[in-house]
Amino acid sequence: MTADREKQAECAKVCEKESAGGTMREIVHSLNNVLAVIQLNASMALESRAGEDAMEEIGEILDAVARGRELVRDLSDMQHPGPAVCRAEESASRVSPALNMSGGMAADRSGEGAKILFVDDEVELARLGQRLLIKNGYQVEFFTDSQAALERFAANPQEYALVITDQNMPGLKGSELAHRILQVRPEMPILLCTGFSAGIARRNLLEQGFCGLLVKPYQPKELLSAVRGVIA
Repeated sequence: MTADREKQAECAKVCEKESAGGTMREIVHSLNNVLAVIQLNASMALESRAGEDAMEEIGEILDAVARGRELVRDLSDMQHPGPAVCRAEESASRVSPALNMSGGMAADRSGEGAKILFVDDEVELARLGQRLLIKNGYQVEFFTDSQAALERFAANPQEYALVITDQNMPGLKGSELAHRILQVRPEMPILLCTGFSAGIARRNLLEQGFCGLLVKPYQPKELLSAVRGVIA
């Protein structure tokens, strides 16, 4: 009886720890999405000079977002300790050539009509990504439902030049979506978006079929640089 009680107590501790870890992941995911929406809106307003009379205030917003990014990354690192991982700020050089952070935000229409499938459960973030990429010459179709995105892709897999997907999706996770897409079209380039860059090693990304990593909350120039690194 004593051994059974000890096993039950240990099981309860494990379940409690897993529940707490899941809650933390959801909090970090939501925070990253909020920061990304704020950052993209502010950056695009600054670049377009639509907020010319409020440049200083927009700059303060972006500074605050940068501080928020650091806090979220610290939380993410606490969830995934260990030396064999990539820090968020190191991902650009260690994960994929697609993440060379050179290049600015100026619209140059270099996309030449290449079509991108953009998958994110945060509708505002998906719309912002679509707007930014269309401004730079790409065609973009976005989905907030990964299963619906898979069905759309499977209907015409040759239509797309790139898939961008968030990892923490309801239903099919980004890694599962990538696996299903690659079963349909093995050479399909797929970029992974996540706020949990700690714990994601280059080898793991490549094994799952991704060509690169885009760390949330990302700046417009980071999204454009990642896309241009894949669609030359």
